[in-house]
Amino acid sequence: MAEEKKKPKRPLGHARLIPNKCIACGARCQAECPRDSIEMNEKGEPVVNLEKCTGCRRCVRVCPASALEMFFTPEEQKILDELAKE
Repeated sequence: MAEEKKKPKRPLGHARLIPNKCIACGARCQAECPRDSIEMNEKGEPVVNLEKCTGCRRCVRVCPASALEMFFTPEEQKILDELAKE
């Protein structure tokens, strides 16, 4: 009996700040994060703890300046590219 190849789980990525886009709105992203993975620096900009971030995208959706985006590690991007081929 041939062993079925398991389909890899789709990576969710992690949030990151786009340089020079944050308007220091008052920490909406930090308040929205369910994992407390965002702290604010002295300029009022978010600093994302990648070990806590689960890629839920809530901070990205709530940002009025679109200053946060999702990014993927090279390994995660490779999985996404393989899934896109299927």
